[in-house]
Amino acid sequence: MAHHQDLQTRLFQVISTDIGVNRLPTVSDRPRLDMVEATVLELLRYISHVPLGLPHFTTADTSVAGFFVGKHTKVLIAPGLENVAEINR
Repeated sequence: MAHHQDLQTRLFQVISTDIGVNRLPTVSDRPRLDMVEATVLELLRYISHVPLGLPHFTTADTSVAGFFVGKHTKVLIAPGLENVAEINR
């Protein structure tokens, strides 16, 4: 959504027009908010629902961003931290 501010603006306009700015949407508003619902469903489809924060183990010697990682090493995958190795070089 941060990369599509035009969509964010359109969604706000839809909510403001159909509901107003003085109250929160309710389930009864849902039939009038088809664009909002479609956007929410697309965002839920796009994101990963797999818990990546659980420990994993390497099955072979490998390297990540130039760092050696031995076989059977416990690793944690943290979403959003893909570039930490590059930052810390």
